[in-house]
This record gives sequence, structure tokens and C-alpha cells, in this order.
Amino acid sequence: MKNLKAQLRRARLRARTDPNWFGRDVLQLRTLRGELAPGDEGFDWRRSWEKDGWQSELSEAVADVFRKREGLPTVCNHEGKNLITVVAPQGPGKTFGIAELAHWWGFCFYPSIVTVTAPKLEHVKTRFFGEYAKIRNRAIPEYRTLQDIQATRVYWRTHDPENHLLVAETGKQPENMQGLRRRYTLVLVDEASGMDEVIWPVLFGNLAGSDVGVLVMISNPTRNIGSFADSHLSVRLARDYYRLPITLEKANRVSRTWVDQMIRMWGARSPQVRIRCFGEFADSSERQLIPLSWIQRAMERAPRETDGSMPKLRLSIDVADGGLDESVITVCRHFQSFRRVEKVKRYSFKQETVHRELAEAADLLFQAWGGVKGQDDMVIDSSGPGTGVNQRLLEMGHACVRYMGGAGSSNTEKWKNRRSQSYINLRDEYRNDLIDFAVGCFDSDDDVDEYQKQLCTIQSKPGTERLEELVPKEEMKRNGMKSPDMSDSHAMQYATQAPTLLAQTGKADPVIISRSTGWEGYAQ
Repeated sequence: MKNLKAQLRRARLRARTDPNWFGRDVLQLRTLRGELAPGDEGFDWRRSWEKDGWQSELSEAVADVFRKREGLPTVCNHEGKNLITVVAPQGPGKTFGIAELAHWWGFCFYPSIVTVTAPKLEHVKTRFFGEYAKIRNRAIPEYRTLQDIQATRVYWRTHDPENHLLVAETGKQPENMQGLRRRYTLVLVDEASGMDEVIWPVLFGNLAGSDVGVLVMISNPTRNIGSFADSHLSVRLARDYYRLPITLEKANRVSRTWVDQMIRMWGARSPQVRIRCFGEFADSSERQLIPLSWIQRAMERAPRETDGSMPKLRLSIDVADGGLDESVITVCRHFQSFRRVEKVKRYSFKQETVHRELAEAADLLFQAWGGVKGQDDMVIDSSGPGTGVNQRLLEMGHACVRYMGGAGSSNTEKWKNRRSQSYINLRDEYRNDLIDFAVGCFDSDDDVDEYQKQLCTIQSKPGTERLEELVPKEEMKRNGMKSPDMSDSHAMQYATQAPTLLAQTGKADPVIISRSTGWEGYAQ
């Protein structure tokens, strides 16, 4: 036992000034016997334990804060700046990088605290703790016994675990962060671009109350405003931050095949490619209808439960006409003061059966979300095969809006057509923070990415300043862009036409529902 304590003491003293030795020899973040190494045939960075250069630089930059304080030689952060900000493309191993830092800090310093936060606590609990546990399980056996990992906390097995711990907190509740400081304090902010601004003064205050306090913020550059963007873009703040941009050249784990596909689909200078592939802050295109930052803001915000009103349920159905296009159903609840997207589902039905299968899928979603026939309704893209879907849903007893994007709008002096009118209303709701997304709204992260990419491609047509008009889908396809089926389905939620119902016998022509539909507000 005495020998083990001596070994730990020597390892701790070395690790304090050599974090990459700790990562390599204690956590075993390297190629072990029998594993493929860089240069071997079949080697894949995405399955490798080898650290990227930027991850090593990040470790050294944090350690330099301690080295500078102790008067030791520094490696890269020569001024010992304790505010470290990292901007990155999508997929370089951001969360893994800060999870390794948490291990190193907790091992090296006492009394200490590591605070981990993100816009959503679920992100920390699932992604950060997943990476943290994966690293712990990789480490040498002697190290694995030193911690007690719980759902949102990690305690080091010392005589005073309350002063040697890791804490996970949501960035939505700054009061929970108040006072989370010890003599050695490390604050890790994941997805920092989406953090509420009210949290930063609390975090900086915790650092100020520590002998050695370090803040590391890391994120994709999804917003050009806020503290994270300022940490990289503000000339005034340059002296305060150690800035680490992860360029594509530094990001070995980012698939080049995926990057090439993104460039072919959206263009090398499009905002979504610059942000997600190259890790660059990008202004929205002059003609881009809805900035990515607005979409991210809505998705990161906790969904509102109600505003006291009786919401209407609406399904909007974009019907594919075959090929690579998809059919998409969006389920929304329309409260008086906001809209909540409950579910977005993608389908690939054959053209000859789409009218039956898509109608049945819509009916199941309508029932699952408690829709009431005759009160709640559906909006169906009724060009091409959508006509059959509309007819089948009418026969099932649903109130249906027959939507034609190219048809005249409700105000022909303001909007070129129905599609332009719907999208402009969707834009206004994003701008005014009137859109929420229910937890589990999308089936996968890929669906989230696809929705965001599609919505970011919607642009106004040049020369149409007085009459709102969008670049048509046909023109988008000619320019090599994918049909925006997911975003079209969402925009159709803002259709203003009165729905129709079949008569009780099902044999008469559809009749317009005469009562108020509740959608007239979008026609203003």
C-alpha cells in the first residue's frame, strides 16, 4: 500500500507538468499491441486512441497555466492565459478532448473541482460522461480504482471526496453553478456557442475565487454573436484568450468523403459547409432566409410546456415524387403564443404505393399525438402523387388542406406564391423565438443535421425585394442541391387555406369547414 501511494505521488508530480505523458502512459491514449497504428493498412483515425495534434496542444495550453504560475518553462500558452477557447468543425473529437482534460485535472490537483456544462444537461450526461467512462476503462488498472462515477458527478476516492470531484450542470440554471470552486478549478463548456449569456459571469466569478482557475470553451461556430463568438472574433478580447482553431487540416477524424459530399451539395462557401466542415464563423448569405444560429437557438432552448391556450394539432405532409426525394411528415402543436414541433419523420415509399402507405403513416402519427378528427387537421402537398394522399386522408375522415406551393398567396402584392408565404411566416417565427422542438422530435442526429442543412439552403430570389419570392425547388435541383423535403414540410405548417372534409357518406364532394380554422393569423 505504501509503495502504491508513493507511485501515485510520483505520477501526480510528473503529470502536473506533462499532461501528454499522463494521457499516453496512464490513460493509454495510444496504439497498444495488436492495434492498428497511423500508417498501417486499414488504419482509421475515427477508431484510433491516438491523440490528434490539436488535442495535445489543448492539454499543453491548460498545463501552461500551472507552469506559468510555478515559474516553469511553457510549451504553447506562453502568457499562461487561463481562458482557452476552441472552435472546431463537426466531428474532430471535441468532447473526447475535454473528457481527457477532466481526468488529468482530477488526478493532478487537490482540493479541486471540474465543472462540466453545456446548453442541455442531457448532452453532458450522455456524450461527455460516455467519453469520460470510455477513457477511464482504457486506462491502466491502477488508475481505474481511483474514482466513483455517478450519473452527474465523479468523486475521487480520497479522504475528502467533496473537495475532489467533477460536477455536471446545465447551462440553463446559473444559480446551480454559483460557488462551484475550489483551490484548483477547471470549467469545461461544451457546445459553448449555444450557451445562455447569463451563465458566463457566474463561471468567471468561480475562476476568480480560485488559486488556479481555468476555463475551456469548445464548440462549432454556429453563432456569430455571444461570448463564445467574441472569444474568437473580438480584437478587444484577444489579449484575454488562448485561441485554438481546429482547422480541417488538424482534424484527422473528420471524414474527407463527407466534406467532399457537403461541398458538392451546398457549395464550398455556403454557411453550413464553412461552419460544419471547416470550423469557420460564417455570415449568412445575403439571400439566406433563415440563419443557422436561429435554428440552433430554437433547438437548444428547453421546450415550453404550454401558455394556457388550447393548442391545435397539425400534420404537414411533403409528398415525394420518387427518385432521391423523401416524403416527410411534420407534427406540430400550435399554441396561441408559440409553436412546438413534436415529431419529424422521413419516409421512402415507392411512387405506386405512396398514396396508401403515407396516408396510413400520417393517420398513425395523428392518433399517437392525440389528434381529434374534425378539429385538428393535415396539410398535404397535393402536386403529383400528393393528390392521392389527400384523397385517401379525406376518406379516412380527416380535415385536409390541399397545398400547392406554386399557387397564388393570400396576398399577391406581398408574396409571390403559397410556398413563399409559408416560408416567410416560418422565418418570422424563428426570428421571434416562437418555435420549440420537443425532446426526441428527430429520430437521429443525422436527421437534425439534414433538417438544418435543408433550411439553410432556402434563399430569396434576387430582384424580388418588393414581392417576397424564393428560389424555386427546380432551380435548386439544377444547381445540384437536394430537394428540401424536411424544411418544406415544416413550412407547410403555415398554410392559411381552410381545410375540407368529406360528407358523412364519403360520396359527396369535399366541403369547406365553415367554422374558424385558427390559421388565419399567418395571412397577415
